[in-house]
Amino acid sequence: MPTQTSLNSSNIHDLLHEHLDIMFAECNRIMDTTENGQILNHLETFLLDEGRTFSNKILQHKLQEHVQHVEQTEESKQCQRCKKTQYQNKKSKTLTTVLGSLTLERLSRLCNHCELRTFPADVTLELPDAYTNGLKRFAARCCGLWSYRLAADTLKELCGISLSHTTLGKLAGHTAAEIAARLQNNPDVRHTPSKRPKEPSNFILMESSFRFSPPTAR
Repeated sequence: MPTQTSLNSSNIHDLLHEHLDIMFAECNRIMDTTENGQILNHLETFLLDEGRTFSNKILQHKLQEHVQHVEQTEESKQCQRCKKTQYQNKKSKTLTTVLGSLTLERLSRLCNHCELRTFPADVTLELPDAYTNGLKRFAARCCGLWSYRLAADTLKELCGISLSHTTLGKLAGHTAAEIAARLQNNPDVRHTPSKRPKEPSNFILMESSFRFSPPTAR
């Protein structure tokens, strides 16, 4: 059975502190080798990119730490259906967030008795299949303002995320369908005609302040 590399707050702190030292060293190098009139621009560009990368490392390490914590509980070691001990194997999961992509290692558990396969950390932490809510919100907002191709370019510029315009269009469409279903099941919206969207694919969602337009308008 594969073993996981143990993560705790102490060694996560050491890893991040090492990365932060590298960032400060690069800032010093930029200041020493750049003309005065360009120092601000170069530092801004570097810190925008590296700051996003640094934040993504924090997110990945802390989330991985919590995944391992969840997987140590007795509840996660038992089959949800028959409560017998399960065989476990390590599987990776890649998520795309507003900070970039990250990969988590989590345990897949297979019950030989009832043949039920589960990912306890996915269930407990409610991990999405591929895209976080934050990214889907950004994607839907961009698609509401621009064409899918321009929205993809904007996401890459602002978030460093590379998604094809086709993938982005599908993601926005799925997000619109999810939100439309949530609004339809919301009694406050359902009983207030003025707040009910006329079409599921064309509405304004007040809680996240973005507009989605139907793909036919592209």
